[in-house]
Amino acid sequence: MGDWKNMQKFRILLISILILISLGVLFFLADKEIRNKEESGFTYQISRLIPESVKDFLKETLFAKSALESKIEVLEKEKLLTAQENITLYTNISQILRSSSVSNISAPLQSEENIEELVNVKKFKIDFLSNGKSLFSKASAYLETIDEDVLIVSADGVVGYFNISQLETNKLSITSIPTNIESFIDYAEFYTQSFLGIKDVFVNDGNVYVSYTKQLEEDCFNISILKAKVDYKELIFNDFFSVDECTTRTSIYDDNMHHAGGRIISLNDTFLVLTVGDFGNYEAVQDDDSYFGKIIKINIDTKNYSIISKGHRNPQGLALDVVSNTIISTEHGPYGGDEINLIDLGTSEPENFGWPVSSYGEHNSLGRVEINSSLYDRAPLNKSHIDYGFKEPAKFYVPSIGISEVIFAPENTLFNDNERRIIVSSMGYTHEGFDLDDFTLHIFKGDYKNGLQQDVKIRIGERIRDIKYVKSIGKYIMFLENSPAIALLSKKELLEDKITNLISRSGKEIYLRYCAACHTNGFAGSPLLKDEAEWDLRLSYRGREQLIYNAFYGYKAMPAKGGCGDCSYEEIEKSVDYMLNFKDPGPTGG
Repeated sequence: MGDWKNMQKFRILLISILILISLGVLFFLADKEIRNKEESGFTYQISRLIPESVKDFLKETLFAKSALESKIEVLEKEKLLTAQENITLYTNISQILRSSSVSNISAPLQSEENIEELVNVKKFKIDFLSNGKSLFSKASAYLETIDEDVLIVSADGVVGYFNISQLETNKLSITSIPTNIESFIDYAEFYTQSFLGIKDVFVNDGNVYVSYTKQLEEDCFNISILKAKVDYKELIFNDFFSVDECTTRTSIYDDNMHHAGGRIISLNDTFLVLTVGDFGNYEAVQDDDSYFGKIIKINIDTKNYSIISKGHRNPQGLALDVVSNTIISTEHGPYGGDEINLIDLGTSEPENFGWPVSSYGEHNSLGRVEINSSLYDRAPLNKSHIDYGFKEPAKFYVPSIGISEVIFAPENTLFNDNERRIIVSSMGYTHEGFDLDDFTLHIFKGDYKNGLQQDVKIRIGERIRDIKYVKSIGKYIMFLENSPAIALLSKKELLEDKITNLISRSGKEIYLRYCAACHTNGFAGSPLLKDEAEWDLRLSYRGREQLIYNAFYGYKAMPAKGGCGDCSYEEIEKSVDYMLNFKDPGPTGG
């Protein structure tokens, strides 16, 4: 009797094991089939015998995790395929824009907001640019002004322009300018998302200068400059400045190649100033026979250069203070140690800022560990500068903020307090606990005799590659890399101005109140309101938009807005249209 009971227990155990094994095999095959994308094989043939309703039920219950993972895998493959298609598409678009004139490229208004109750920012979305020069950038570009236009030059060589007046509207209409830049730059990485590309654009005396990473031989680079006469039909570049020296990278992943510098400003009518990064060539930085790791001045006529300052890693922004004979420069540090430096142009010898002997940063996040010993042998990064005979930075940032451009802000263009200021932009990535230092404009008092006095930070929320002051409108333009976008920065409107501008007055009302004084008596050559022939002539050779622009910003003897301080662009537009369309009723008219 006992043997029979034991036999029954064994049979039950054996059957249970077989059932569990069968269920395990069934679950394995079902899970495999859910992940099967090829609609083939043994499990697929079995699955065809199962009703769809049953399969859907199992996918939503027992095999929900596998079904979800399968969907994610499909979506990721589709996303990768789409990304690859987009890269090809944007590469083709960039190539077309580099070689041809395309008009009416739309950059619509993306957003308009007041930031921290300090400034207003309008962002115009730039969809046609790609190939950012950072892992965090969709596109990189630099801005300059030419008379009444804004020039935009992308880091992969696309050039375009638009009229400044469009910044006051809801859309930019950009026209590309063909160039011959591809005849100078023939390595593929320049035209892709990489560290290599154009590093700045500068317009001076009717010429456009662009600095770029030049490949002298395979995997050996330096920073050089091309020059072209301003011509909206086509920019024909020629070599302006280069040296025979180059630095070789160790591999395609060598990110020292982005230590390029490349910012350009004018020192005077004779010299341009250029920043040159170290390209990872630490040994060259303190060597006066090398131009790496230096800020140099270049004679515009002879192309000869001399050193202004040395001991730089990757100098980014440049601003000249003519009054104090000082250059303010900004500089990327390594892991920490971004700097703002004040360079005295009146010294007999070039000032030395210490890199790579001294820096407040470290080579990487590991710091001074054994694995980094060879790096610190080459570049010790002592924390003091002055103890080693170098000049201390005016300010440094730990952690780094991805420091970029520096410019002077004239009085009352940011805040209504008659103070000149210094604006420093940043492109960094987020550090926990330091978010307000990244993607931010750092504002300092303009009088820096006793050191930089920071009084305001304005968080823009994106990488700020470039910022320029536009004198004709008293506002600032920026290129933001994350959107990417061109942004218009202006001081906050006063509440009473906003209320006034909400009430849009008619063109006739604006004319009678502000314009009639000149246009009814011909003061300073003003065309008379009733002189239709004169208005038709001006309209034919200037165009309506240019006449509105001149009325809004002022032209010759005519003050901006005709003296109407609180007039909106729309109201000035109405007043111009009133004058253009006015018909003289004659002596018996009403």
